Amino acid sequence: MFKYFTIEEFDCQETGENGIKEEFVAALDTLRDKCGFSFRITSGYRSPRHSREVKKPNGPGQHGKGVPLILLFLTVASVTLSWQMLLS
Repeated sequence: MFKYFTIEEFDCQETGENGIKEEFVAALDTLRDKCGFSFRITSGYRSPRHSREVKKPNGPGQHGKGVPLILLFLTVASVTLSWQMLLS
């Protein structure tokens, strides 16, 4: 479905669940294609039952909504990309 990523790469590291938004992965895939170098996913979707999410007083954050804001570090530089950057 995607050229550079699989949905499974975004599985919750604690529960194995995956609620990542396909639109998000599609945008990331497009960005990867335009950049011409690989990305390493360091944190994708987090289940609402993930230990970090259950501690949040206002419920799950962006990771738990399937649209992580800080998603990855470029393997060439330590630049953090955000969802807003993907859409621009």
